Amino acid sequence: MTGGYYDREGRPISYEVWRRQRSFNKQVAETRISDGKVVSTVWTGLSASLNGPPKIFETVVFSSDGSVVVEEVKSETEAAARDRHAEVVESWERNALATAARETAFLERVADAAEPEAPPVKRVRVINLED
Repeated sequence: MTGGYYDREGRPISYEVWRRQRSFNKQVAETRISDGKVVSTVWTGLSASLNGPPKIFETVVFSSDGSVVVEEVKSETEAAARDRHAEVVESWERNALATAARETAFLERVADAAEPEAPPVKRVRVINLED
């Protein structure tokens, strides 16, 4: 197969059909993970593959503010895209929880280090010997 336009089942379609279908039929799954990142899987219907079957589904991980794509994975079928979506969510969620635990431990160490114990106060009694 070569690049081109494909329906959700992977059958070649015209640009006009692709454009109509894309306007209402693209979302496969979307999940927000605990650290705010969003995992989104969509049918693109586009393939630039020069070899092998067309990869017409895309799973993307966006940063928590949505401005940066931090991972992108392409799939050939909707079933594979759904499976890949679940795998990506699980991987990033596990990473988010581990990162949160490391951040918490780090912040606790920083807080402990920022508040050093005050040295003991030495009391000195001054005696005036001239009296």
